[in-house]
Amino acid sequence: MTLPVQFNTITFNDVNVELGNAGTAAISLNDAAVRTLAGVGGSGTVITMNNLHGKSAFTPVTNTYNTGTAATETVPTGATNCVVTIWGGGGGGARFTGVCGGGGGGGYSTKSAAVTAATTWTYTVGAAGVGKVTTSGTGGTGGTSSVTGNWAQSSNGGVGGTTGAGGAGGTATGGTTNTTGSAGTVDNGGASPNGGATAVASIGNAPGGGGSGGDGINGYNGAAGRISFAYT
Repeated sequence: MTLPVQFNTITFNDVNVELGNAGTAAISLNDAAVRTLAGVGGSGTVITMNNLHGKSAFTPVTNTYNTGTAATETVPTGATNCVVTIWGGGGGGARFTGVCGGGGGGGYSTKSAAVTAATTWTYTVGAAGVGKVTTSGTGGTGGTSSVTGNWAQSSNGGVGGTTGAGGAGGTATGGTTNTTGSAGTVDNGGASPNGGATAVASIGNAPGGGGSGGDGINGYNGAAGRISFAYT
């Protein structure tokens, strides 16, 4: 939690809870932990309850996942806000002699909102689309990355490249910002917004970049998606 902001009453019970103590524990403004929380220096410096307005003992933490299927993420104790950022998997490149399309980049979404400690998310990270091998044909579509729990948010995978064109970029939904990935082009894999860059004669760049097409060779795999939970 965060202590009440200016003009709201703060009690020693509030301070104890913020510090992880029992609410009725003996405490004073001169305690080192209280001074650290308030951002006030040594014992010779004046400290009042006003110095504690809006303060939090929580240390920001970011948990990032590059794999996971129906996995669980728990909101840590003390967290009051979370920024969830999601990339879908990149599409795989086509195989063809001539015009071979790269896979589309995975979609991108981000959202920041209040959360409650100890609540849980269920998340799945989209797999990489597989490049076409052995014979001519279309690359595989990247997997969808998604979260449910405090809210629902998802980013779709990029579409695999074809023997005539690059695959479309993945879309996204549920975020405050939802951005479609870049489409693949002839030979090159598409980029994922704020993630993997365009791939030239290579596998997709992480996170979420599309794989390059293979001109007379196997198509390249896209890159897997990614999900991050940034708590404050």
